[in-house]
Amino acid sequence: MDFTTFKSLQKTASIIQTPGSSTNKSIDLNNYGIRVEVKNLNSLKSVSGAIESEIKRQSTCLHSGLRILSETRSFDSLSKLTKATRSKESAPDYRFMPEADIPIIHLSDEWINYVSNSIPELFEKTKSRLKAEYGLSSSNISVLYKFPKSVQFFEHTCQSGADPRKAFSW
Repeated sequence: MDFTTFKSLQKTASIIQTPGSSTNKSIDLNNYGIRVEVKNLNSLKSVSGAIESEIKRQSTCLHSGLRILSETRSFDSLSKLTKATRSKESAPDYRFMPEADIPIIHLSDEWINYVSNSIPELFEKTKSRLKAEYGLSSSNISVLYKFPKSVQFFEHTCQSGADPRKAFSW
């Protein structure tokens, strides 16, 4: 399939929240596993945004004790939110057939934590931390980022007792 064909496809994301191993026992487990579809997503960016938005929305509902409805939703790329377009609860003939070629993927809390902890710190977070901990300016931080491993070297040097201004100048 070439790129022009891919661009013309409409994408759909199905989001189903499941409880993790550390789930609070007071949460109603019957509210998990409710399938929500987000339809007519026209780009990978909108698929990603819709999934992120739905995970946040469903997590908020679950932790607030609200019921998640089985429904079809749409994604507004400006507000970065999904909105209900059709309830599946009221459509008895609305059947879901799982995709035979795509297996269900179960992600354990342990694996998610492992992946989350292995992702490098994002630039904005590092920038804020370096400003707060070492008093570096934005331009100093940009200089450090130009050279691989220089942020790590700088921090190691400061943690060894060096003055941050002198460590940066070196």
